[in-house]
Amino acid sequence: LKFKYKIGIIVVVSTICLIVAGITSFFYLSESNKMLDDMYDNQLIPVRTVEEIQNNVTSGNLLAIRIITEKNHDKQLKLKDELAGFSGDTSKLFNSLNSFKTDEETEQFIKNVLEDRETYKAERAKVLDIAYFGNNDEAMNQYMKTVEPLVKKYRNDCDKLIEIYMNKAKAANE
Repeated sequence: LKFKYKIGIIVVVSTICLIVAGITSFFYLSESNKMLDDMYDNQLIPVRTVEEIQNNVTSGNLLAIRIITEKNHDKQLKLKDELAGFSGDTSKLFNSLNSFKTDEETEQFIKNVLEDRETYKAERAKVLDIAYFGNNDEAMNQYMKTVEPLVKKYRNDCDKLIEIYMNKAKAANE
């Protein structure tokens, strides 16, 4: 009877220890999962979004150059419509960045990037107007002088934004 009693106590204590270990593991695993989800949703998805914005900037920039070098006005207008599509997509992507949790510094940086984008688009529009009137050489010169530096700044701003989100993801991981 004593041996059975001792075995029973060992089994009960072992069962209680396993249950406690299981509950503790489940709790910490759930917390870890929440942190990973937050990191993915609020730091890594925005990185992908900003990369898509950069891709649209590059594509839009190439379209602008094609418009400037194109001599046929009808083709220029088709390219202009295509460019407007990229611009609309980029606007949607920027709007989606607002749905992610960020701090004030990041929000302010996004506002600055949007202001740079508007400046870039306005200058690009002026240059494209010159091209639409058949002054392709003048448009290209003006593009290289005024728009290209803005494109570089816009891309650099996007790179900095990616770096901000990546640093936040690293910090959340630590």
